[in-house]
Amino acid sequence: MLKLLKKEEIQNVIDGLRTLRLSAFRKNAVQNKARVQIESLKTTYKDEINHLIKDIFSGEQNIPPHLVPLSADIPQKWWIARSGEYILGAVACWKENETWHWGRFVVDDRFRGLGIGKSLARHSLNQMWQETDELQIDARDTTVGILQNLGGEILGEKMDFYGMPVTPMRMTQQQFRGAGEPEELIIPITQ
Repeated sequence: MLKLLKKEEIQNVIDGLRTLRLSAFRKNAVQNKARVQIESLKTTYKDEINHLIKDIFSGEQNIPPHLVPLSADIPQKWWIARSGEYILGAVACWKENETWHWGRFVVDDRFRGLGIGKSLARHSLNQMWQETDELQIDARDTTVGILQNLGGEILGEKMDFYGMPVTPMRMTQQQFRGAGEPEELIIPITQ
């Protein structure tokens, strides 16, 4: 049946099924607690993560799509928040010019405000201290709050980045206030 559709129509079907699937997950989770797992990215989920970061950075934040993906040529690590097969968020660290950066931090807008982002940030930072003792960050306002609560430090004034501010920050292992926190999050999802 899909062979009868144009490429754009197939993508519309895929997007519609994705929306339906996530909506059903959220509705079912209202009756039960949703168990959110934070883990290193497996290649199985890479395409879905690419789709999510493109939606958030290009759609919500007006960043040109060609600037969103990280170059495959640089060292990088990714973590995801998921519940079963549902990807709820992601974050990456990458090394450029001998400096590790933390970013590409996204939580699906349907699951924001539930603590998923904070847990994802805490877990990824805990993991990165095995690679480095300092991370550079350019953060949007919500992320600044999360990172400051975990020990992050603002380095300068906000700058305009495609119509929205970003704040230069850094986090050191010594400043970090998230060690020992649970890496698995159990939350009730409400409407």
